[in-house]
Amino acid sequence: MVLDRGRVAAAGTPADLKARIGGERIDVRVAAAADLPAGEAALARFAEGPATSDPGGPVLTVPVRPGTPFLEVVRALDAAGVAATDVHRREATLDDVFLTLLASSRTPATAEAA
Repeated sequence: MVLDRGRVAAAGTPADLKARIGGERIDVRVAAAADLPAGEAALARFAEGPATSDPGGPVLTVPVRPGTPFLEVVRALDAAGVAATDVHRREATLDDVFLTLLASSRTPATAEAA
């Protein structure tokens, strides 16, 4: 069960919740936060949902379609001139579930109030 400010945002097993938001993620650590928008644009064609970023990392996380060729991801970043210091593929975590559900349940005005 995923709670958002005391309310149930989603219920199910961990596997069910992960399947709901999609499974694979590409994490891209960049040299500078200024590279995050270019990285997101470069990977948009592979995305299965909205990207998230952590400027403090700076890390970009993109949910990708199953079977997305990893080499194509790296080539797209290189072609866009993104200074990636690390790129890796991983499965969705429960943190991803929480952040995705939280983002989709709040409008910009609601998010500001939180």
